[in-house]
Amino acid sequence: MKKHNVKSLADLQATGVPISWLTCYEYSFATALDATSLDMILVGDSGGMVALGHPDTVPVTMNEMIHLASAVRRGAPNKFIVGDMPKGSYEASDYDAVANAMRFIKESGCDAVKLEGASVMANRVKAIVDSGIPVIGHIGLTPQSSSSFGGYRVVGRESGELDLLTLAIRELEIAGVFAILLEAVPPLAAKVLSDNAESIIFGIGAGKFTHG
Repeated sequence: MKKHNVKSLADLQATGVPISWLTCYEYSFATALDATSLDMILVGDSGGMVALGHPDTVPVTMNEMIHLASAVRRGAPNKFIVGDMPKGSYEASDYDAVANAMRFIKESGCDAVKLEGASVMANRVKAIVDSGIPVIGHIGLTPQSSSSFGGYRVVGRESGELDLLTLAIRELEIAGVFAILLEAVPPLAAKVLSDNAESIIFGIGAGKFTHG
C-alpha cells in the first residue's frame, strides 16, 4: 500500500470510508502491521505501561517514546505513524511543545504527533502546527490528566460535558489539528460530535459513529 498522508486520510473521511488505526510499540508487531491494509499506527504513551512496565502513562519520557517509535518506524516504513507526546513534554510552554514535537519527527520518523487536552493546550497545538508538524488532538478521557477529573471514566454522560467536548473540538480545529481522538465517549454523543466536526474524528471506546 502507498503510505497515507494528511490529505489522503482526509479524502477517506470525506468519502465516508472508515479509517483504521492500531497501537504498536515494537518492531516485530510493526512488521506484521506493515503487511496489512491498516491505514495508520499510533505509538501511544501506553507503551510505557505495556512495553516498559510503568504503572501508568505519567512517568513516560520523550526518550522512551522516541525509542519505541523508532522501532515501529523501522518495522512499518509504509504506514502513517503518529507519536504520542508524553506528559511533561508540551504543557509548560509553546517552546517546549515545538522542541519536543520536532525531536519526535526528526529522531523517530513519525509523521504526526498527538497530544491531550484543549483550551490552553490549543495554543500548544497551534505552535506545533505552525512549525510544520501535523497534530492530532485527544479529548474525552485523557489518561495523562485523569486524576484531575475522577479517574478513568466515560466522558459525555454528565450534564454539560457534551457542550465542553463540542467547544474543545472547535478550539482544536481553530488551532489547526487535522484530526481528533475521542476516548471513552458515549456512542450517540460521539455521533453528534463527528457529524458536526470539520476534522477527522477517531474513536477509542466511543462507538461506531466516528470516522475511524
